[in-house]
Amino acid sequence: MTKKLLPLLVLTALTAAAHAATPPNTLVVAQGLDDIVSLDPAEANELSSIQTVPSLYQRLVQPDRNNPEKIVPILAESWQADPAAKTLTIKLKPDAKFASGNPLRPEDVIFSYTRAVTLNKSPAFILNVLGWQPDNIASQLK
Repeated sequence: MTKKLLPLLVLTALTAAAHAATPPNTLVVAQGLDDIVSLDPAEANELSSIQTVPSLYQRLVQPDRNNPEKIVPILAESWQADPAAKTLTIKLKPDAKFASGNPLRPEDVIFSYTRAVTLNKSPAFILNVLGWQPDNIASQLK
């Protein structure tokens, strides 16, 4: 009986020693991830994915954390709308890179938007508001 009980006691002792304390001044946030269907930004539409995807992928621009009415550049260096608000020209930061270290090119941005629209998953509705549809997206982005 002792031979069977000893491994269990050792395992219990090791497990107890494996717990780490939270460092001071650190906030730990936990949430369920059981509703994630995809972490692909062109597919993600459930709450956990929508909250997680921005931590995995950089955006061209995003709302300022302290002043959400202000848009701040992330991968974009600048952007300019034409007077009729029909065209938006975005200039990428010259040092914008993928996590792999490969440079981010305008063609990559066009590919990502085109893919999201042509996959036509739930997130595409946001781009559809711009008039971007699977049958016209190729002519909308340059």
